[in-house]
Formats: sequence, structure tokens, C-alpha cells
Amino acid sequence: MPRWILEDEDFQQSLQRRLTVNFDRVLSASRIALRLSNTIQVTTKKFIKRRKEASRKFNDNLDAILTQGSPFVRAYAADTINTFRIHDIVDEEKNRKIERECNFSLRLKKLGRKFGHPTTGFKLIMVDGKRLVKKRIS
Repeated sequence: MPRWILEDEDFQQSLQRRLTVNFDRVLSASRIALRLSNTIQVTTKKFIKRRKEASRKFNDNLDAILTQGSPFVRAYAADTINTFRIHDIVDEEKNRKIERECNFSLRLKKLGRKFGHPTTGFKLIMVDGKRLVKKRIS
């Protein structure tokens, strides 16, 4: 599930509403967990579908303005649309960057490229007492 969905207030409200309707204290813990998982999946799918429909309607309205409006309205709408598209591209790139930074294996690969190949070998990388990578000395 994308992170931006979790931060959206409409999604949170619809999820809370669905959880209060679908929650039953009589069920076992595994049934509750399964129902919770299904509720989150259904809510996410419906939320994304609703967003796509709203976006489609918005794009149709913009197309109508661009084809049927006066020259001033068309020029203003074109500038506004281009500004929003630039912001959308920036948001997408920011989200991709956040996902890449959160991916542990990519961070390890970047770390190796950033500092070059190590001159000394290592057997184990430990962070806060947890084993991260075990490598053989060649």
C-alpha cells in the first residue's frame, strides 16, 4: 500500500467506518486479523478507484474547457494544467526517492558505490546488536 494513501484523511475515515462495522468481538484472533486485512484491502481498492474516477472527471472537464473556452480561458487553463503536471512529476519523483531510501538492499548497494570497494575485508556488520550483512573475506 502506498504511503500517501495512509496519510489521506478520506481513506482514514472510510477505513475507520469499515472497521467499526466489520468488527465483532466474538470472533477468534485469527478471524479478526483476516477480517482486518480484507477490510484494509477493500478500502484501499475502493479509495484508489474513487480517486481515479475523480481524476478522470477532472481531466474530462479540463479537456472541455480547453476545446470550448475563450482564448483567455484556454491560455489560463493550459498554464494551470502545466503547473499541476510539474507538481505531479515532482511528487512522483519525491515518492520514488523515499521508496528507494527505505529499501535496505538498495541503500547497501549505494553505500558500496559511494565509498568504493573496501580496502580491508569484514566478516559482519552489526547495528544495535543486530546482524545486517555477513560477508566472506577473500
